[in-house]
Amino acid sequence: MVMLRKREPRELAEELALVADNCGLSEFDVHGIVSGAFREVHELHLRHLDELWDATFERLRGETREKRCEIHVQETGGESMAKPLKEFASASIRAVIWENEREKKGQKFITHTVRVERTYKDQNDEWQSTNGFRQSDLPNVELVVRKAFEFLTMREREPQAEANAENPEA
Repeated sequence: MVMLRKREPRELAEELALVADNCGLSEFDVHGIVSGAFREVHELHLRHLDELWDATFERLRGETREKRCEIHVQETGGESMAKPLKEFASASIRAVIWENEREKKGQKFITHTVRVERTYKDQNDEWQSTNGFRQSDLPNVELVVRKAFEFLTMREREPQAEANAENPEA
């Protein structure tokens, strides 16, 4: 076994070439040995990352389940809403749908807004939220946004379906 100390790549390559030559190994053999060693280290590293990910995911999932529901108050056009219309959550990501009543040219109508956020605990162990997402959050962002879109789309179609059922000639 050859013990390697930290050195420059060129210096390391020269030492490996000398060791290989002394052991009667070809350049191809050395390349295969080094590539195999790097592949094994890489696989060990990935397994370790997977274990860390799984443990972190389970811990966060448990914290999310234990987290008490908070009531949000959103000011809209002088009126306030005590709770959201619907909420979708996946891991630490959630999409909250708010229903807002608006008026334009004397006519009232309903609009919907969707707020997407990631929750986390800060250094003081207090819950915080952000609208900044890590790459690993993006699948959960996509999921909750898709669910919010489906909910709103299906909700828009419900009155039409009911009207068509009551008046089949229309």
